[in-house]
Amino acid sequence: MPIGEEFAALKVKKYYLWGDKSTPDKTRKFIESNPLPNHCFQGSGHWPMIDQPTRFYQFVSELIAL
Repeated sequence: MPIGEEFAALKVKKYYLWGDKSTPDKTRKFIESNPLPNHCFQGSGHWPMIDQPTRFYQFVSELIAL
C-alpha cells in the first residue's frame, strides 16, 4: 500500500501540513484527489515549522483549540 493511502486509512483524526517548495507532484495529486484535511504553507520547504515557525505554530495552536 502506498504511504499516502496508509496515512489516509489511519483511524485517527489527522491533518496534513505541507510546504509548496518541496512537495512532489505525486503527493500534490494525492492531496487533491483525496478528501484529507490539509494546509499548505506557501513559500515553505519540507519543514514549515522551521521555515515559518510563527505561522506554523499559530496554525497548530488553532487546530488544537478546535
